[in-house]
Amino acid sequence: MWIRQLILTNFQKHSNLTLDFTSGLNVLYGATDMGKSCIRRAIAWVFYNKTCQGLRKENTKKTSVKGVLNNGVSIERIKSASLNTYILTVGDDKKRFDSVGREIPEEIQKALRTSLIDISGETINLNIADQIALPFLMDKSGTFRSKLFNKLTGSEITDKVLQDLNKDILKISREDKLVKEDLVQKEVQQIDMAKNKTNLEHKYNIGKEKYEKIEKQNFLYSKLNELSNKLISNEAVQGILIEKSSKFQKEIPSIIDLRKKEDKLGQLITLKNCSIENENNSNLVKNKIKTFKEISTSSLEKLKNIWSKIDMFKNLNNKISVRKKQAKEIKIKQEEVNNKLGKWINRYKEELQRREICPTCKQKITEETVKGIKL
Repeated sequence: MWIRQLILTNFQKHSNLTLDFTSGLNVLYGATDMGKSCIRRAIAWVFYNKTCQGLRKENTKKTSVKGVLNNGVSIERIKSASLNTYILTVGDDKKRFDSVGREIPEEIQKALRTSLIDISGETINLNIADQIALPFLMDKSGTFRSKLFNKLTGSEITDKVLQDLNKDILKISREDKLVKEDLVQKEVQQIDMAKNKTNLEHKYNIGKEKYEKIEKQNFLYSKLNELSNKLISNEAVQGILIEKSSKFQKEIPSIIDLRKKEDKLGQLITLKNCSIENENNSNLVKNKIKTFKEISTSSLEKLKNIWSKIDMFKNLNNKISVRKKQAKEIKIKQEEVNNKLGKWINRYKEELQRREICPTCKQKITEETVKGIKL
């Protein structure tokens, strides 16, 4: 794509100038101060929006530059005191862009296919050079020209890709190193956790076994305590029975007197029977009846009641003896269990202090916690 025609109207030294260009090399020549540089500045102004002092010809109100490309596209730039306009014509389609700023409208840039190139923060225009600039960018450094060549040939993309690739490789290497270090650290932590878990499980099993033993001892202690309470209750009953038996003994006559009365009663009954059979011997019977007249049938009933109370007393006395014997045995067992339980509790306290963590509630063991453990 090349400029086929350039039309300048009231632009600097030219009031109305039309230039036709060919597809090959075009050379402008003439005497000094004839307006050759004005043509270069006009091209820079209309195609690249490059401004300079004194664009408008003196004593004129409006200036314009129109460029026609070989593909039929034309672009015209108009500027006056109130206008700053681009007019783009593509075939039969004409568009106007008013109030243009520093940047050429994007649609015009696409139509012209011209753009500036940024190299290391410096913007250059390869399509047009300054009037006194050295050819082929000889005033630029070799690095600058190398970067420009890479950008024009597309090698810049390859360099960018390689740079990004190297950055990614370094980043991945660092991340891989960090991941490996993290994995090693986690493996060490897992090994330590496994060891701690094994030790804790072993300690937990030991503590659990001791705890179960203490629970059994505690159960036995509760049973013995229950028996002890029953014993105390039995002792109270025993005291009541003893008190009643003492009162009962005071009311009961001696066994010897009872036996004598029993013998006399038996003799009386015998004599009575004999008197029925031998009425003829009534005198003898009457004398003996007089001897035992104090004993009557009512006395016999009273005697039977006394003997029943004696038998009940004997039974109560036997039960009291058995209860005393059982109470003595229970006290002996209770002392043995209390001694064993005290030893187990002391061992349990020592184990808790050594472990520092309770195996059941998982709380920290303190001296106050250990002191609070009681039967």
